[in-house]
Amino acid sequence: MSGHDETPARDGLDVLLVNHTSTVSGAEVSLLDLVEGLVAEHGVTIAAPDGPLARSARARGARVELIPAMEGSLRLHPRHTPRTLGGIAGSARAIREIARRTRSDVVHANSFRAGLAASLAACVGAPRPLVHLHDCLPDTASARATEQVLSCGAATILANSAYTAACFNGGRSRAPVKVVHNPIDLERFDPARVDRAEARRDLGLDPDQFVLAVLAQITPWKGQDTAVEAVRLLRDRGLGVRLLVAGEVKFRRPLTRYDNDTYLRELHASVGSLGLEDAVSFTGDCTDPPGLLRAIDCLLVPSWAEPWGRVVVEAMAIGTPIVATSAGGTAELVADGRNGLLAAPRDPVAWADATEALARDPGLGRRMVAAGRETARCFSRDAYVQHVLEIYREAVGRPRRSSSRQTVGV
Repeated sequence: MSGHDETPARDGLDVLLVNHTSTVSGAEVSLLDLVEGLVAEHGVTIAAPDGPLARSARARGARVELIPAMEGSLRLHPRHTPRTLGGIAGSARAIREIARRTRSDVVHANSFRAGLAASLAACVGAPRPLVHLHDCLPDTASARATEQVLSCGAATILANSAYTAACFNGGRSRAPVKVVHNPIDLERFDPARVDRAEARRDLGLDPDQFVLAVLAQITPWKGQDTAVEAVRLLRDRGLGVRLLVAGEVKFRRPLTRYDNDTYLRELHASVGSLGLEDAVSFTGDCTDPPGLLRAIDCLLVPSWAEPWGRVVVEAMAIGTPIVATSAGGTAELVADGRNGLLAAPRDPVAWADATEALARDPGLGRRMVAAGRETARCFSRDAYVQHVLEIYREAVGRPRRSSSRQTVGV
């Protein structure tokens, strides 16, 4: 346990944050941002499996309670489904006891699986949870059943974009749904803090080459294969571009929707068969996103349907032009032709066309960068924390003492 003071400030709340995994991905980054913003004035407990998230939360001053992992597939399967449901039931019992012991005013579940466990815990005495959705479930019977449970069991649904909100339960949630865009660390992604020439040297990039990157976990829906095909087209058009595929496989079968390891092997094979070994580099997990984004000339976000797109705002903040998918939450961030370009998913020609426009017209990129930096300023961590706190206080009937109001969004 940390040295966190378990007695909240006079006007503070006791908050229990529940996460189904200890792997740190986009949703967990937002959770850690929330922890940092809450710990000074509120009692904060994280209930999560042991691992990187638990360690990071403890280092930020949160109390940590370990619960069973809930990483099994929600798809119906004779072996995996009972195991998943057993893990969720075990976590529900643990959440109920932790909520009782910490006298939690608010239970904030940070995913579908965490929401299921927290909803079960509410049936036996824990507070009804706020369930935070960071993605959309596939259109399957088990997914629809999950959404029905959360629609009835949650006190409030938080969605990281209007797109995610519309996906949930077909837009027919019985619980109120509130859109809260994720934050970014504007200080960390300040272009003045990262020397571009040095960042390019560190990555071994030619100063004069037009460099693209996809910065995302390796999984089919992130669309790295579309980026590879676009590079082939650009090379055929006489543009000597280079692509960095930055990321690693974070989630592995049989507990995930896709066979991500096979997908990574297929990406490597495609690069070889297209003769792009000198044009496409697989850099592995990115430990310095600000450095990578500052070094490149254009960020590609070719996802099939991106729920929100944190990396889009990070690139805007640090001053890197963007081509992003037109499907999903990124369309809420990118005004096509103003602060970025939009392209249809799974259409390599569209991605090659948009990228070529940026490569051949530096002025276009400069204009979009200026507009993008204005957009990024809307997504501060302080504004995010205040927005979530307003929702907490509304849920427990304790309005803020201050009449000032901050919201997150564009």
